[in-house]
Amino acid sequence: MNPSDKYYIQNIILSYLESCLVVQNPTKARIDEYAIRQGICILKSIIHDDNEKEIQVLYAIQNFIVKLEYPPKMARLLFDVFYDEECVREAVFQKWRQNLDQEEINVYSAMIDATKDF
Repeated sequence: MNPSDKYYIQNIILSYLESCLVVQNPTKARIDEYAIRQGICILKSIIHDDNEKEIQVLYAIQNFIVKLEYPPKMARLLFDVFYDEECVREAVFQKWRQNLDQEEINVYSAMIDATKDF
């Protein structure tokens, strides 16, 4: 896959999130927050404070949440972790909220609701 392709970053992030997923039963999936924070420095080295890559991180989180059928509070947790660990800057998060990607429109409103307090 071409590193300049927008799905390159999304695939890396999705794989990482899946590796940090704990499934106790089909209806109770959760993220191992300790695991996600431990490896996030690797993701930071790939993202390099690049606005477009950070936007793709947010879309990857969005797609991950949709795939899991919107587990309660998971979107907020992931946005908080990626922000706290300086993988996604606040300005980029605000840009993502304001500039809807038409390819992602079907899940956008649910994600905005989940992160309105961010």
